[in-house]
Amino acid sequence: MESGNNMFLIVSLIIAGIAIIIAIGVFAYAHLLESETAQKAAALKQAESSVSESTVDSFIRLRDRLTQAQTVLSQHVLMSQFLDDLSSLTLTDVRFTNMQITVGEDHSAAVHMTGTAKTFNALAAQSAAFATQPLIKQAIFSGITADDKGVVTFTLNAVLDPRLVDIPPTLPASWSVAAPAEAATTTDTTQATSTATTTP
Repeated sequence: MESGNNMFLIVSLIIAGIAIIIAIGVFAYAHLLESETAQKAAALKQAESSVSESTVDSFIRLRDRLTQAQTVLSQHVLMSQFLDDLSSLTLTDVRFTNMQITVGEDHSAAVHMTGTAKTFNALAAQSAAFATQPLIKQAIFSGITADDKGVVTFTLNAVLDPRLVDIPPTLPASWSVAAPAEAATTTDTTQATSTATTTP
């Protein structure tokens, strides 16, 4: 019986010792954390004091300029993607001689172009080519006339999806550097391209 009591006492002392060791460890770790927190706070305060007021002002001005630049970019449009698409869609027997683009505040764009085609068949094939690009909408050919040599003159009016004129977050590498057009203005340009062959 006495042996059992001694064993119980030993186990109790071991448990108590373990608890004391754990308590000391927790206390020491908490003290270490407090010390590290104080050191980091002191280092942060020192770093803050080392930054001059002029430096802070320059960072604020830079932030304001970046914000203004983002605002300006969001109000501008870029025609490179549309011109790339136009180049790939224009057939060799069709030539656009004049282009007029009007961009609205919502970045939707209306395009008015005049051009010539060697034959009526070439013009029909050009119309079918535009139908394959869903971002060029309501492409309507009008004012179609032919001279004594069979050369067809026409006018094209279409609506461009905003995705064709918006400045993307990342410019594709294939895009050439181009100055963005002003929103809600009209730009005149001449475009003649040869990229594909059609059979009259």
